[in-house]
Amino acid sequence: GVNHALEVARGPYCMIVNTDMYMLPGWDLAIFNQINQFHKNKIVKFTISSCLIEPTGGNPEYDIFYAGDEAKNFDEQKLLKFFSTAQPKKANTTQYSHPILIPKIMLEEVEYLDTAYFPGWAVDHDLPMSLYQKGCRDFVMLGNSRVYHFSSKTFKKLPDDIRNRSGQDVFENKWKISVEEFRKRLQVAQPYDKVADGLF
Repeated sequence: GVNHALEVARGPYCMIVNTDMYMLPGWDLAIFNQINQFHKNKIVKFTISSCLIEPTGGNPEYDIFYAGDEAKNFDEQKLLKFFSTAQPKKANTTQYSHPILIPKIMLEEVEYLDTAYFPGWAVDHDLPMSLYQKGCRDFVMLGNSRVYHFSSKTFKKLPDDIRNRSGQDVFENKWKISVEEFRKRLQVAQPYDKVADGLF
């Protein structure tokens, strides 16, 4: 699925986007500008995430605003009005959440996504850990690249025995560290800065 698409992609960058996301105006220009900034600073290993707006929940890392939780009740105009006036809760932070842009050469280095996490639970933590092991120290979420996330609509369509998997146990068995501790050491959600060497 996703790995096949990543493998055949021809461009220098891959953007992994969930199927339950709506990209807001200017999301791509902000990422393009950040890529250029990394290049000016001679940084070639990095990830760039967009800042999420979610309809419900209490995630302190994202903006919470209800404009519908599925296609049939989605209020695009309401969302665009909110987007045009509201500033993101946070500016640029250390983060690796989806949607995420990654140089393809880095994906090739880590041999793409680990299929042990099928259908995808916790693979979003495994990938940055793999990238860190290959020398990536810049994981940034841009406050001015924004995306509305309907929240887990893809997974909710799966059978119960697949949907109810965690993936965090796979991560802990593989890396000998919990997802919580990984995020803590990486200083996720803190103001963006280059991550230190020797954390893992």
